[in-house]
Amino acid sequence: MYAGLAPSWKKIDLDLGYVRYEYPRAKTSINNTNEVYFGLSSTIRRLFTPGYKVYYSDDFFGGGSAWYHDLSLKMLLPHGFTLAGHRGWNRFDQANLKNYQDYSVGISREYRGFGFDLSWVGRSDEEDCSLPFQYGGTGVFTLSKSFFVTLPPTGNPL
Repeated sequence: MYAGLAPSWKKIDLDLGYVRYEYPRAKTSINNTNEVYFGLSSTIRRLFTPGYKVYYSDDFFGGGSAWYHDLSLKMLLPHGFTLAGHRGWNRFDQANLKNYQDYSVGISREYRGFGFDLSWVGRSDEEDCSLPFQYGGTGVFTLSKSFFVTLPPTGNPL
């Protein structure tokens, strides 16, 4: 689950939010995790959008506090396609947890209100990962649909 705000100021887009990872049928709640995040991005000449986002959790999947840094770059392609690249790194405050890096590169397109994305993702230290990432990078296809709710104005004007 997540919630956030994405205001813009001049040519800078901000992203502030909260993420909750919840595993309701798990035998333990140790993996249930809360994160807060802050991000900045800006579109350059309507073609390139570099971005940076940082996430923080005071108890990352039961392993103590952690930071995740996310650098990204999106590039507009012809016919409404977008090429995107990402490089991230996780830093744990606990000495017993291994820091790791991850990456992705993909192509996406919006069509009739749906998002389609085909990406290649991978990370360092695959031997410490769960399946399917133990075997290196893998392809991921994502189909998404976003919606927005507009609330009517409330209260009496003065």
